[in-house]
Amino acid sequence: MKFDGKTAIVTGGSRGIGKQVTSKLFKEGANVVIAATNSTVGENLVKELQKENPGNKNKVLFYTTDIAYEEKVKSLFKFVLDKFSKIDILVNCAAVGFFKSTIETTYSEWEKTLDVNLGGTFLCSKEAAKVMISQGYGHIINFGSDQSYYTFKTSPVYSPSKFAVRAFTDVLSRELTEKNIKVSLVMPGATDTSFAGKIEGSDKNKGQLTGEDLANAVIYILSQPDNVVIDQIMMYSLKFPYKV
Repeated sequence: MKFDGKTAIVTGGSRGIGKQVTSKLFKEGANVVIAATNSTVGENLVKELQKENPGNKNKVLFYTTDIAYEEKVKSLFKFVLDKFSKIDILVNCAAVGFFKSTIETTYSEWEKTLDVNLGGTFLCSKEAAKVMISQGYGHIINFGSDQSYYTFKTSPVYSPSKFAVRAFTDVLSRELTEKNIKVSLVMPGATDTSFAGKIEGSDKNKGQLTGEDLANAVIYILSQPDNVVIDQIMMYSLKFPYKV
């Protein structure tokens, strides 16, 4: 298996893209800690993966947390280190989105979006960086969006949050590359998930990227030789390309 002996944290790892990333990493031999807010969904995924992969000697665990809060993030990383003594991979998938006009968007929605999408990515990356610097290795993968480069109507909060994630990831890469730590950014276009009230598998989403497509991109990034880092990947479905 590709990731035998590796330890990974996947934020937002119980649903959508994060669920598929968790599944791929676990099936490839990594110990995976799913970090998310809904314990019922998370624990059910753990049972599902264990049932589907009875021969796996690696572990998949769920940890209830809210990455918008610093102390909760610190507790998450302490939990992982207590269990596995190291962190090889962090994949920041957790995100929220509210899609309405500027006038209709509330300030609480503005704050929540930035607290999770940008603040949570910052807090988790910061804690991971501390561990990885002391180890002398590691890989952080952040999830942006096509809206890390382009804006859309009815996206006055989500677009700025993802622009900021791209900028932060660039800064983090400049800081950590010289310390032998890889930093990458994945930016998906329209994806068939239940994100922001969408219905996964609906006719409206037909032809969009899938969570598995994005999980495969994460595995590709992580599978590069030690001297190679994939800086950014932007992905679209052929049926849903972005039109400038």
